[in-house]
Amino acid sequence: MRRLLVALLLPALVLAYTGCQDKSKSSAGASLATAGRKTMSRADFENALKGKSPKEVMDAVGEPDRKYSAGSKEEWSWAAMTTNGAKTDVSAKAIFENGRVTNFEYVE
Repeated sequence: MRRLLVALLLPALVLAYTGCQDKSKSSAGASLATAGRKTMSRADFENALKGKSPKEVMDAVGEPDRKYSAGSKEEWSWAAMTTNGAKTDVSAKAIFENGRVTNFEYVE
């Protein structure tokens, strides 16, 4: 009984300690990536990207920090790129549908 308990708890403890998230970029790496990045208001970000293709988006604001895709929908996000008033957003996301930016989401 004790071995079964250890066998079940050990993997859970390891996952809890290490986490199940994508750690491809450390917080230090993300800070370095955003160090020279120009920030802009949400309105400027949206005006620069709305209706654009992936290549046009890269030309306008550079390589995203993260990319997600599912079918014909793709999401690109940038850390600390946009502002909402005097406050910098944690992240800004451009959502592509059928190869064009159609929507935006922000994390404050």
